Amino acid sequence: MRRSPPLYVAVVLVFALMVSGCHRQTPPLVSSIDVAKSLDDLVTQLLIAYPIPGLAVVVVKGDSVYWETKGNAGLEKVAPLTDSTLFFAGSLSEPIVATAILRLVELGRVKLDDPVVLHLSYFRMGSQDYHNVTIRHLLTHTSGVPRHNATWDFPNDAEDALASTTRSIAEEPPVNHPGAQVARSAYNFDIAADLIRNASTMPFEDFVEKHVLRPLRMDKSSFRLRDGQVARPHEVDDWLRRSFRQRDLYPYNPEHSGSLGFHTCAQDVGKWMHAVLHQPEHFLKRDLWKELVAMQYKTSHNSGVGLGWEIESTSELLALNKSYHVGGFAGNIRMVPEDKTAVFVTSNIGSDFNPALVTQHIFSLLADPRPPEIKIPVHLILGNKLADTGNIDSVFALYQRIKRSRSNLYDCSLAALSELGVTLLYRVKDIERATKFFAFCTKEFKGNAEARLNLAEAYLVGGRIREASLLLDSVRTNRLDPHLVPRLKHMEGLLAEKATEYQSQTKP
Repeated sequence: MRRSPPLYVAVVLVFALMVSGCHRQTPPLVSSIDVAKSLDDLVTQLLIAYPIPGLAVVVVKGDSVYWETKGNAGLEKVAPLTDSTLFFAGSLSEPIVATAILRLVELGRVKLDDPVVLHLSYFRMGSQDYHNVTIRHLLTHTSGVPRHNATWDFPNDAEDALASTTRSIAEEPPVNHPGAQVARSAYNFDIAADLIRNASTMPFEDFVEKHVLRPLRMDKSSFRLRDGQVARPHEVDDWLRRSFRQRDLYPYNPEHSGSLGFHTCAQDVGKWMHAVLHQPEHFLKRDLWKELVAMQYKTSHNSGVGLGWEIESTSELLALNKSYHVGGFAGNIRMVPEDKTAVFVTSNIGSDFNPALVTQHIFSLLADPRPPEIKIPVHLILGNKLADTGNIDSVFALYQRIKRSRSNLYDCSLAALSELGVTLLYRVKDIERATKFFAFCTKEFKGNAEARLNLAEAYLVGGRIREASLLLDSVRTNRLDPHLVPRLKHMEGLLAEKATEYQSQTKP
């Protein structure tokens, strides 16, 4: 078990890691040495601010590629996280599988709008709609395939492991008609991988290596779990102190290899991002590359899905995104093909660490080489204080002191403060102190609708229906920021459920 070190110790450790943490290729990896220095500083600040075992960052800007890895691949057998360390890449599997499908299209084996049953005769769902499900529907999560969680405890190593996933939904009704809407289910890509296996007449993993990974010189990457140095997953074991431990269960099961089987390293991710940005002919023919990076279905005014990608439209540019928090790993990738820029961030821990925020920081950095200021989230030091004293009032007093005199070092925003309340409510399950904490937040941020929604949620979890109802009424009477409207509606639904539950329990 590892405890989060005191801040001064963390600083020393991080600077020691920096000596060997920065990796470069030829030609120079970034357009300016100032940018490289700024990226080093940024990653250093992140490792000080967040208790995580290891961190890998990969950046492509134009023809330049940069990667940096710091920290540990594992704690039980301490090993540094390096640019060649393999790590579980979660749902990054999906765009790789989509690319493999496009390679099958190039070979004339399939068409994107082929019905799935044309290639998998045993594909079924509990409705005749399954006849209309196409390969494109699978790759855009618009097939209606029901959602199930991946399982790791009994991995299936049989040759037909993927087929067993396809067959498992035969009696289940689809969640919507094919093409009607995006309803994300990892099974879409497990079925797509099964289709690759059948249409190519070779194991799925072999086809991807031969036709996608090797042409891109991603020589270390694979959809098989290989022997050698693999980063181990970690999880938080004390949410107040933010200490963490290595997980025993590794997230790998060939039944889910299409959706969650990809293993790669920092070096190979750099090669992949560079290829996607620069559309080389050996990667995909130009018309198929356009399919890969195009928005296929819109889910809102400026966002939608592509083939394996989440896509945003910002400033007239399309950005390809993918995030994952699963199995003791977290990662985010963002590519802007028209700007020839891409960033990938990953860590080997399952916690509230958000790689997508880091990606945003790095994109800002690439636009302006002055490093953005990374402050330590205040909930980290407050959690330690509560663990030491057991006194929630001492936490409130500490926050007010930090806000007055150390806000240059600590992020004292409502979002950073509220995270301790979330921890108390859902991770520590101390409803009483969570409620008191969120009440304190409403006083510190008077009139803030989000603070009141947080307190209303604590009331609901604690069964205090009347207080929750009054608080939600007060939120409704004021003008609400658009981004909070979905949460208010969700809370109103919870309130109705709790009220119905309470009435049924009090009936004679």
